Amino acid sequence: MEIEQATIRMLDDIFKLEKLIWKKDSATYKSLVQRIERFPQGFCVVYNNKELVGMANSALLPYPYKVIEYDQAFFPWERVHDPKGETLLLYCSTVHPDFRNIGIWKDMLNFRINYARINPKIKRVWIVGRIEENKYGPNTAALLERFGFKRIKEFPMGNKMTQALLELLPPYS
Repeated sequence: MEIEQATIRMLDDIFKLEKLIWKKDSATYKSLVQRIERFPQGFCVVYNNKELVGMANSALLPYPYKVIEYDQAFFPWERVHDPKGETLLLYCSTVHPDFRNIGIWKDMLNFRINYARINPKIKRVWIVGRIEENKYGPNTAALLERFGFKRIKEFPMGNKMTQALLELLPPYS
């Protein structure tokens, strides 16, 4: 398995995995096209024997950028991307259920953090993680904290805190 930058030719595979994992909450085909076109360096994929088994997106945000509510941190990615941005926002890490717990998620995280490593204009990396396991996956906030991210804000989904905004500052190890 190898990780690589997403391209438009991969779009059907990307949309299929998006629908499998996110179901009714999945991004539209048009949204996925915009994500690839606007910031291809921040969109990575992992194939196993010609089957897409993982994908992850990123966007650049202006610096400073204040996050007051969850939607400001998270939606809509393709409209918040600023090519001159100095905050790298990582989002939507998706791994096929049959390929979880073998390092794909971590590899995609490192692929995107590497963008910050080689682009000195990036002042920080942000990611939204789950505070607890839910139907979409495990508690990622605790895992991200082990990788050096610091929790800077929590957000409610419904009537309880379930999401956290985490930050990683240079040097990116």
